Amino acid sequence: MKPVCEVLVFGYKGRVVFAGTYEEVLRYDALAKAQGRSRLLTPLLESGFGFEQVVFDVLDPDPQYAYLKHAIQELYTNYGRFGDFGDVIRVLRLNNQYIVTTIAQKTFPKTALASDLVPFVVDDAGNCFVVAVRRGQDPGKGLPALMGGFQTVKGHHLVSSIACIIDESWEELGMKISVKDGYDLERLKTPFPKKVPVVVRIGDHVIKTVLLQIGPSYYTGSEENNVTTGYKRVGITTGYMTIIRLHGTYTAESLAQHFVPQDLVENNQVLVCTARKRIAFGLSHHNQIYADAYQMLQRLIG
Repeated sequence: MKPVCEVLVFGYKGRVVFAGTYEEVLRYDALAKAQGRSRLLTPLLESGFGFEQVVFDVLDPDPQYAYLKHAIQELYTNYGRFGDFGDVIRVLRLNNQYIVTTIAQKTFPKTALASDLVPFVVDDAGNCFVVAVRRGQDPGKGLPALMGGFQTVKGHHLVSSIACIIDESWEELGMKISVKDGYDLERLKTPFPKKVPVVVRIGDHVIKTVLLQIGPSYYTGSEENNVTTGYKRVGITTGYMTIIRLHGTYTAESLAQHFVPQDLVENNQVLVCTARKRIAFGLSHHNQIYADAYQMLQRLIG
């Protein structure tokens, strides 16, 4: 029995363009770079997409790649969903059989997309607070930050900005956000909706409100650069805000007790402070998102 080998097949808009082992793809990319042509795998590696984790048990050349490209072409065409920057098909070779394990869209070519949320809490006395976190890791370790995270690829789809915020709100704040029944987060007309009715649960409190898009394209600053690769961890983020009207009267300290982070790996701490025009966040794009959110807050509640 021959050892197992994983092969990467690259397609673009329904046409298979290349097949080879991980090392062969890197050699292709090196030549493409020298010739000024588009590279296949390198942009994904630069974004930390995860292919650097691929390990091959067999690295010998496979003379059947031409056959492989031909055999997969029909499957890939019938698949019918093609990424803007191409697609990667993972194939497992075992003995003389090829098994397709994954077809994934190359949804973003370099740095990742993210979504951030500015939750404002207004109590019965009219006190207005903003709920954020103190980052437990770089970039911005120990500094105030908005809650948010990456828009990842799930299955064949880019996770919508709203789905991202729902997940991150629970992980970073212990705040449950749910959309109305029948609202399919995976099949939105746009992955960046402007207004979404939601139900927010904070402890025993249940509040109906909306998530409002502040802006779809906040570009990150140099502090997002990876110190090892020099490439940005996050390139563009979508900003949202929400106004949560909570019964009772609170101080920043008493309100913070209602938020309990669920993801202990990030080591973030909940940070609640009085909403004001400026808050010094550790990431430059968070400062811009917050400034725009605060302006929107003033327009909505005065």
